Amino acid sequence: MKNLNNILQTRVNFSIPADLMKNYKEIASRENLSLPKAVTQFMLNYTDYLDNSFFKTKDLLKGKKDTFLFFTSEEIAERFKEKTEREKVRPSMVIAQFMKNYIDFTNMNEES
Repeated sequence: MKNLNNILQTRVNFSIPADLMKNYKEIASRENLSLPKAVTQFMLNYTDYLDNSFFKTKDLLKGKKDTFLFFTSEEIAERFKEKTEREKVRPSMVIAQFMKNYIDFTNMNEES
């Protein structure tokens, strides 16, 4: 994992479905997980290792939205933006899919 401290920061903003955001926040809170750090780490992983085959849900951004605003590395934010533009996918869709996958994975493990 890269050290995300002591680097140039920029503000990023994603529009996430309210119910998805609520569920993700609840799980993150239970696990004592920092939302900005988790999403920043995912953004880095997405730019380095994933592509648009990552998407499983087409209509994920429907419904009432919440704004997810935080500061992150300028370099990671720019790389993420460039990759989503290149793949012609909305950045909010990428983050929403990450949150949905995380929720589904956590729920699946709790049921086991």
